[in-house]
Formats: sequence, C-alpha cells, structure tokens
Amino acid sequence: MSYISVTNIKIANPTAKPHEPIRLTVNFEALRPLACTLTWKAIYVGNPDTSEFDQVLDTVEMEGVEQGRAEFDWELEAPDYSKLPSEFDIFDTSAVMVLVYASGHEFFRCSYLTTHAYANAKYDEEPPESVKWDEVERRVNAHKPRIVTTEIDWSGVDARN
Repeated sequence: MSYISVTNIKIANPTAKPHEPIRLTVNFEALRPLACTLTWKAIYVGNPDTSEFDQVLDTVEMEGVEQGRAEFDWELEAPDYSKLPSEFDIFDTSAVMVLVYASGHEFFRCSYLTTHAYANAKYDEEPPESVKWDEVERRVNAHKPRIVTTEIDWSGVDARN
C-alpha cells in the first residue's frame, strides 16, 4: 500500500505558446507522516523513441511530509526546443511527465501527450521554410493522462518506520 496518493494534477494552461511556462497544481494525500524525501520531477520527452532529448524541466524536493492533504502550485520552465535535432521536430508527438520518488524510488508517473501545431490552419497546407514560433501553440492533453503507479517497500524508504 502506498503512503502517498497523488489525487490530482491540474494543468492551468494546456494550450499555450511554446516558450511559456507550464503551470500545474498538484494535490496529494499522505496517509501517514513520512520522514523520507519526496522528489517531484517534471520531464519533457522530446522524442518518444529515445531518451536522448529528454529535458528535466524542474525538480522539487520535500523533506518529510505530514499526514493529510496537501497542494502546491508548480511552474515549469518551457522546454528548450533548440536541444532538438531539428526545429521541425517540435511538430512530432512528445510528452510532459511528472514523476514522484520516495527516497529515490519511483512510485508514481503521470504522462501527458503533448503536441505543437500552428494556430493558423493555412500553415498546414503551405508549411513555411522555417518554424514561425509566434504562430505555434503547445497543446498538452490534460484530460487523458497516462498514470502508472509502482509498488515500493515504504518501510525501506521511510526512516520513521
């Protein structure tokens, strides 16, 4: 049984310009007080076929957690698209993931399909020779996350046990 239950992650701006931050509100519940460190990591997956272009957008560490419900707002830096092999790779399917660890052991992962497209459909028919960044929208599919939970030995990660 998990001692931490992530109850909701809300993306405040699922549609935004590519260089705007991604804003989240995270809700979770601790079923008991924990002395271990909780680490929240947000990752942009630039290419689903390789982790070579993954980017850590931010990491939050919480030392010890009291029993009960908690919430925090989290503003993630936008991905650095210049790290992709080609500027046009932005139009390939990508993802934003939130991973949660207890003392280094991953127990929760939430992935959101992320796409980039021109807001103006005229560019679909006649693509420009280079990316027109002012016309691109980042679209995070906030309504259909893929959630994976992994059972860990909480007695092995929590020093209070």
